[in-house]
Amino acid sequence: MDKYRSWIPEKGLLELDYRKIYDASSNRSVLNSFEYISGFLKENLKKCFFFYDGKEPVALLAYERKSLGSGFSILWIGSEFGTMPLIARSHEDDGALIELIAKKIASLSNFMDAKIKFYAPNNKALFSAMQKRGFKIVESFECRINVIEEAKMFSRINRKCRNMVRKGAKNNLSINWDEGLEDFLKLYSVEDHYSAPYIKEESRFFKKHMAFVGCYRGSEHLSSAILFILGDEIKLRYLVSSKIGNKLAANNFLVWEILRRYKGMRLDLGGLGHEVYGQQRSYGAFKLSFSPEVLPRPYLVKINPSLKIFSKLNSIKRIFSRL
Repeated sequence: MDKYRSWIPEKGLLELDYRKIYDASSNRSVLNSFEYISGFLKENLKKCFFFYDGKEPVALLAYERKSLGSGFSILWIGSEFGTMPLIARSHEDDGALIELIAKKIASLSNFMDAKIKFYAPNNKALFSAMQKRGFKIVESFECRINVIEEAKMFSRINRKCRNMVRKGAKNNLSINWDEGLEDFLKLYSVEDHYSAPYIKEESRFFKKHMAFVGCYRGSEHLSSAILFILGDEIKLRYLVSSKIGNKLAANNFLVWEILRRYKGMRLDLGGLGHEVYGQQRSYGAFKLSFSPEVLPRPYLVKINPSLKIFSKLNSIKRIFSRL
């Protein structure tokens, strides 16, 4: 196992080999499917590496760079959503293959990559190989809700959250299900988020999967969310609120209305933050107020020295932007 072949987007995707590896893997999520990844590869994923045992395709990994601004980036193995690499079940314990994959991942970063990060399959050998190369395992969690009958679902969320939803209704809040990208960015950019340019990129090649949703009081824009609709799963990708929206419980009302709209589907609220479970940040507490199922989702990350430089530049940029 000492050969791999790389694929460059302009030359076309090796679809047959991709499907063979995907079908033979234990990680057959829609987020790793050929249809999903090939759409993502079209503009943002720069390379896809295939690993072969002789002529038989047995593993693959893809990567993308998410811009942080000022020339810095986060190197994602796979994407923020999926899990990489894909490895055929017959080769999951192949030490030589795992070592080759780990070596390739470690070689992909450059100085401007502030972080290298990926959600890896549950493979102890791979985790161990990456730790030897300076990667750390970060314990994180994700929250999922199976959207059921409305009355039962409402009774499951905690009392404070129910009261906040009622507060939103009393404040005559309403939902716009036909928001556009620019509507979202007007509110999101107020917070000076460095992810705004990346959201614009995402909207180009995720059009079929993205929905922008807004919460209003009359014509006043209070909160917004981006949803990714993938089969029977909905991912709450971004959620942002104005200061007035916070006072009027706009985010609680918005998430509740999303749950009401997508009955019979599964809503992924995302993670709780980087802290140990039970010590999550305020947005983690917000998600827990909807009483989701909390599932472990550890990831691997390596922090490069350039992160400190980026953080300082970003802090200076924010200071000058407020002058």
